[in-house]
Amino acid sequence: MAKSLARQPFGKPSHRVLELNETSDQVGRLSEAGYAYKTKLRELEHQFEVKASELREEYIAEVLEIHAAEAAEAPIPAPRYHNSSAMPSRPAQPYQPPV
Repeated sequence: MAKSLARQPFGKPSHRVLELNETSDQVGRLSEAGYAYKTKLRELEHQFEVKASELREEYIAEVLEIHAAEAAEAPIPAPRYHNSSAMPSRPAQPYQPPV
């Protein structure tokens, strides 16, 4: 049976062998195309992550700069109490454990 698949009379490959070769070639080409696609996609994802990281750093630096400028300009507000009973009347005493 194997001989009949491999060769027909007069040394010509059978139709089945040619189909198997074509299928094998297609699988190889599809595999190569898939590998090239995945490689390019990984490179693109890496470029995206690098750019996103740079933008994130720029944004954080700008936010910190804005907050630092506001903190330097604005005086520190005194604490506010909503009612007079919440205002401490005397300094807190340090904890004294019972004797």
